[in-house]
Amino acid sequence: MPVSMATDPAAAAEAIKARRQHIADAAPCRECGTPFAACQADAVRTHPEHPDWPEARCCTLHCHHVQDTRALGALVDEIAAGAVRTMAEAYPPPVLGPNRPSWTWLLEQDEWWYPLGRPAVRIASMDKPWRWNVARFIERKAARLEGADRWRGIWADAPDEVMADLERRTPAEFLREQPLYRALIRTLPDPRCARGRRLAARAVHWSTCPMRLAHPGKLDRCVCIREGGRIVGATNDPATVTP
Repeated sequence: MPVSMATDPAAAAEAIKARRQHIADAAPCRECGTPFAACQADAVRTHPEHPDWPEARCCTLHCHHVQDTRALGALVDEIAAGAVRTMAEAYPPPVLGPNRPSWTWLLEQDEWWYPLGRPAVRIASMDKPWRWNVARFIERKAARLEGADRWRGIWADAPDEVMADLERRTPAEFLREQPLYRALIRTLPDPRCARGRRLAARAVHWSTCPMRLAHPGKLDRCVCIREGGRIVGATNDPATVTP
């Protein structure tokens, strides 16, 4: 149900803020189609001191992101009517048929993750331990995913120099090019640093908590520490810190 601005103004304000941010983040570049959020993240990663330099953007000379006027108009109409749809209502998961989406589809987008046997979730709503675990899961499959991509039909008529680059490409390099992987690791600490090791320990707990099982034991108790619906630690983890 849409959130009423009269009866729940705080929730309506949050819904409006989330919708407005989504429209801005999803704005494609009119030249290459790269969403603004992905363009900005890559600019910060590659040119942390000067992310606004043209060389840091998705299109060096003509980087220009255009927001969806229809989505903006729909949001304005809802505000005028006094009832605003939530993100889940306005942007439901794409319908991809009865089967799970292909790895090609998953890797080439940066908004959705499809947990096994559960509904799709927005990557932006996943907490850090969850994103950490999914990123490690994909890394373990990197060699197979890279090999499958190399034999896709889109490379059939590729020039010799492109095929040579494909032959030299490592699984790790392939993953770093994928929007899904970049979205999962965004804001996560380096696995080799102290913060990364603490997050890894927390992620291990998250993936093994008995309360996540389909049928936990009668004496099982969750030891997760949650803040705002996100898991930030565990009571049995002495290294627990707030991210």
